[in-house]
Amino acid sequence: MSLTRTGILLVVLLCGQTLARAEAPQVTGLFPAGVRQGETVTVKLIGKPGTEPLEVWCSRDEVVFGETNKSNEWTLTAAADAIPGLCWVRFYNAEGTSPLKVVIIGQLSEATETEPNDAVPEANEFPELPITINGQLGKSEDVDTFAVNLESGQTFIASVDAHRTLGSPMDPVLQLLSPRGFVIEQVDDHHGNDPRIVFTAQQSGTYYVRMFAFPADPNSSIGFSGAETYIYRLTLTTGPFVDHVEPLTLGNASRLTVRGWNLPEETMSLSLHPNRYSLPEPTSLILDRLPRAQGPSLRESELDQSSLTFPAHVTGTIAQPKETDTYTFTGSKGQAVIVSAVSQPFDSPLDPLLKLFGPDGKLIKEVDDTTRNFADAQIALALPEDGKYRVEVTDRFGHGDEWSVYLMSIVEDRPHYELTLPADPLSMEAGKTVDVTVTVNRQGGFNQEIAVRLHGLPDGIVVSDAISLPSGDSAKSVNLTLSASDEIRFSGPLRVIGTIPDGHSVLATSAAPVEGLKLDSLWLTVTAPKK
Repeated sequence: MSLTRTGILLVVLLCGQTLARAEAPQVTGLFPAGVRQGETVTVKLIGKPGTEPLEVWCSRDEVVFGETNKSNEWTLTAAADAIPGLCWVRFYNAEGTSPLKVVIIGQLSEATETEPNDAVPEANEFPELPITINGQLGKSEDVDTFAVNLESGQTFIASVDAHRTLGSPMDPVLQLLSPRGFVIEQVDDHHGNDPRIVFTAQQSGTYYVRMFAFPADPNSSIGFSGAETYIYRLTLTTGPFVDHVEPLTLGNASRLTVRGWNLPEETMSLSLHPNRYSLPEPTSLILDRLPRAQGPSLRESELDQSSLTFPAHVTGTIAQPKETDTYTFTGSKGQAVIVSAVSQPFDSPLDPLLKLFGPDGKLIKEVDDTTRNFADAQIALALPEDGKYRVEVTDRFGHGDEWSVYLMSIVEDRPHYELTLPADPLSMEAGKTVDVTVTVNRQGGFNQEIAVRLHGLPDGIVVSDAISLPSGDSAKSVNLTLSASDEIRFSGPLRVIGTIPDGHSVLATSAAPVEGLKLDSLWLTVTAPKK
């Protein structure tokens, strides 16, 4: 083989290796997974950052990522006025995008756990509370232990954010050990898979918080599990901590009553920001999961003996075992109504059992779980006759305590529709086409045409609009066809909007990685043509 041919072959091989190395980011986690308001931390990307240059998109302007001299490390800064709560993050490059991840903006001092801390003698000590600890159960059989000092009579809260909010693939277990090292509390699940302990100390001393985990998707292993992706945030406090708010809807923030532990006597109010709410004290409650109710939203204690009128939303509590709460409303024959009792979005231990009785006192319908994977209850029907109807709410298993709260709603089932997008990001090559399927959910007899359009495309990409007709295949879904020019390269969020003849518009959404939350955009990546 000649030198020239050898050189050409070497160039071809090197180019092939370069092309082979070009890959989209596969970021499966961030550590630490949060930052306090007004502070900056260095965040390590878990997984593969992909081919440089790597860029990052963040859902909130007051939260900023900055590059370092390492591709797998970034700075994370939250402005002093950043709103506490969740922030969506996506890393992307010319080849594609990583799955959507979450960082949490906190209100308390923060620290990072240090190893070894498996055993009580090795426990990380935190003499000053409150604090949020960023931790990682990084290997099999890993256990993390923390020491706190409690005074007799103090109420102590330990709360974990891991599986539900951060998407960590673990099922954590939280234990509290006495000053003598005995387990006095153990909690497996509270808000989803994530545990919370509330404990009032009977004696002063050093107590120990211990955490370990099993896989979120059970396997044949019987030992403690661990992995680089087992990321968590653990809040430890003897100060204020919010369990829930009343009413259990987002609306009139000035009427808010906050329930929890170590709270000040004065009434707190939600802070209202553009499309976002926040609380002045720590909580495991995700405020964005609360419904934005139309119409009056009352507490059970504010009701009189008269019937409820449409629409009605009542926050109630099954405060004692075997307790039943009763409500009445007046309806007309043929009137389409939806009656519901909801507890899951509020991390309530209640499993609602909902009963509807007719004007003759006979049971019309009883519902426990609306679907197999949805423990809340809903009854939708056309009322069989004129008269006064009775609604009963209780716990399916006869349980009850002061934290067993629910939201009971009675609304008319008016015609409306929803548009749903795929949850996964969309990718296409320049010079080609791709379809976006938009699912149309028509409810309450909605029978109008819907014009469905995609917004936010750059020059170089064209899209065909679609019409969802009241009947036929397009009544249930439509396709938007995107065509990209040969030169275009793009990565970013797009929005899909449906509009009916009177001009009223609805924004399409998709399921977010956090249960009960939705995203209002679709991520599109246009890559270079494959050679």
